[in-house]
Formats: sequence, structure tokens, C-alpha cells
Amino acid sequence: MRVMKAPPLLILILAVVAVAGATERSRTPVLDRFRLGTALLESGRLEAAREDYRRFAKEFGKSPWGPDAELMSGEAEFRRDAASPRALEAFRRVATRGAEAGLAESARLRAAETLYNQGRYAEALEAFQAGQGT
Repeated sequence: MRVMKAPPLLILILAVVAVAGATERSRTPVLDRFRLGTALLESGRLEAAREDYRRFAKEFGKSPWGPDAELMSGEAEFRRDAASPRALEAFRRVATRGAEAGLAESARLRAAETLYNQGRYAEALEAFQAGQGT
């Protein structure tokens, strides 16, 4: 039985088309909207970033980036004030609802850091241990 081999050029063309299609699919209005918060955060506009991520989480909470937006809302607030109760609330929400996105552990650790900065050392230790799975 003779097996046909695809010419190397054909394989290369198919690979380029597949990558181009995947790249195009990853550019969605929802993802572009999420990136706005990231741009605000990176430019140091922390309050605007927090508000943008918070709005995104409300509008697109069911999207794959909903839990990320909630976490980043807390992160923007944390960068503004490392002992912020609003940051702690956001981190706790993600810790309880962000498991499917793989964010719960990060959120618990960030909550522990916030508690520590608030001077709530025993709670911070508990949260840290929970975030480490100990």
C-alpha cells in the first residue's frame, strides 16, 4: 500500500492558515474590551482601571474573562491602597467563584496580603495557608 505524503510547502501553507484563523478568532470585541482595563492599569490610571474592570465583570461576567476582570478590579484597587477593603472584597469574591478559571488560589493569596496590610495578621495567616492548600 502506498501512502501519499503531503508536500512540505502544502503543510507549511496549512499551518499558516490555521494560525491566522486562530489569531483572528482570539480577537473579539469582548477581549478587546478587557484589554482596555489592562491598558489603564499599565498606564497607572488605577481608579479608571478598577472601574473599567468592575463594569466589564458586570457586563461580561459569563465570558471566560469575567473572573479575570473581577480579580484585576481588586488588583487595581490594591495597587492604589494595599489595605483597601474594596480590594479584599474583590479578592474574596474571586476566591469563592473563580475556581473554574484557575484564579481562586491567586485571589486567596492576594486577600491574605491585603489582610496583612490591614494588620489582621491571624486572618492573613489563615488566608495564606488556605491559598497554599495547607
